[in-house]
Amino acid sequence: MDAELAVLAGTAGTTLVTLLTTEAWQRVSDGVASLWRRAEPERAEAISTELEVTRADLLAPASSRTAAVPPETITP
Repeated sequence: MDAELAVLAGTAGTTLVTLLTTEAWQRVSDGVASLWRRAEPERAEAISTELEVTRADLLAPASSRTAAVPPETITP
């Protein structure tokens, strides 16, 4: 992957995660789904579902989340 493309993908990913927790999410989600329907139609529905699950996890109270990485393995 070209360096410029990697930077663009990283920035887009960061922006997407930030928007997961905002009120603008529905518009963003619709836009992302639309892009996937054009680029890879067979994966679009699965990706939309994955985004919604991720959003629900981020918005859930911390006590109900499942940690992907055990806290004891994280060094400050």
